[in-house]
Amino acid sequence: MMNQIILDQHLDQPKTAQKKMLQHSQPLTFRSLHTRELDQWINFLFAIYQTSKDSIASHFYLDPHRDVHTIFVAVTNEGNIVASVRVFHRDIHLSNQTCKVGAIGQVATQAEYRGKGIDQRLLQMALDWMKQNQIPLSTLHTDQVETTASLYQSLGYVSVPIRYRTLKFHFSELPLLDDSFSIRKLDLHYIKQVRQVSEIYNEFCTSNKLVGTIVRNENYWTTWMQHDATDGIYGVFHNQSQELQCYMIPCTSSSVATGNMYRIDEFCFKSLDKSLLNASQLLVLFSQMIEKAMTHITKAKTEALEVLIPEAIASKLLELNNGKSKTLCGLEITDKKAVEDAGVMYKAMNAEGENVLKQLQSSATHSLFRTDLY
Repeated sequence: MMNQIILDQHLDQPKTAQKKMLQHSQPLTFRSLHTRELDQWINFLFAIYQTSKDSIASHFYLDPHRDVHTIFVAVTNEGNIVASVRVFHRDIHLSNQTCKVGAIGQVATQAEYRGKGIDQRLLQMALDWMKQNQIPLSTLHTDQVETTASLYQSLGYVSVPIRYRTLKFHFSELPLLDDSFSIRKLDLHYIKQVRQVSEIYNEFCTSNKLVGTIVRNENYWTTWMQHDATDGIYGVFHNQSQELQCYMIPCTSSSVATGNMYRIDEFCFKSLDKSLLNASQLLVLFSQMIEKAMTHITKAKTEALEVLIPEAIASKLLELNNGKSKTLCGLEITDKKAVEDAGVMYKAMNAEGENVLKQLQSSATHSLFRTDLY
């Protein structure tokens, strides 16, 4: 897929000046990235994002569904990349099935080429690819809703927000840890732990109908999840059997949606009929996991803490506590829907996608865990 335009940066000049300028305008070719250009593309993104080059490279090489052919770029005659849009290949959970999605990410343009419709053209190429390959739904996430939403809305994307609720912890009220269980970080180099956490996640998402969550296989856990869960994955293990009962992913990085508050990105647990824990034990161990994780992350012990957690998970905590907002272990599940992340957006690509989008918009359990962000 390749086409070319002349980029004229001087449309406000008199016509005689424009004519002279056009002779020196920079032709741009729009096409898929070549495999031999991967290092160049990574360097281009590094120059734009000014983040770790290793992190950018890992975002590609540790994606088990990576595809260089769905990285769309604008390139000068000299072969310099000046803009990029990437399509990530994903599947999401629905109520009783899964759906393929094309997830837009790594949208980047050099400063001097912005405001000229280049990113919009690359996005349209990505959407055309999805149509040709019968992908029902496109999705994306932006933390810059105020500045970028209009671009995505012009292409047909609509926001389906993820809501967060506040949890309050009073750690002084926590009982001692049950010596039948231990809390420690998961090590995803061990295949047994990978299988256990994968099974818990898949069962939790499907049994609780968390529509919009990413389908993860074991390979995804050992690659993408191991890299992107930067603050670690904490689990509760039964000491005798070494069976994982639940896991939690904390996050200390800030976002526009959630500000500087600590977040719990994920908390998933075995259904009680399969677990060695009862509901009360699970709530206590959840609080103890939070205390241990935050003490490790902040290097300081605290008596009280407020964190954000996705609404869909908060509702499950309420169910464990029989609908009561306060537990006996110092955890308070507030009814305050503290913030919402309006940067989760979707676009239906065909009739099937229209039906999926309606399901996402109407669901009270619509979720996207930030560990999966593209």
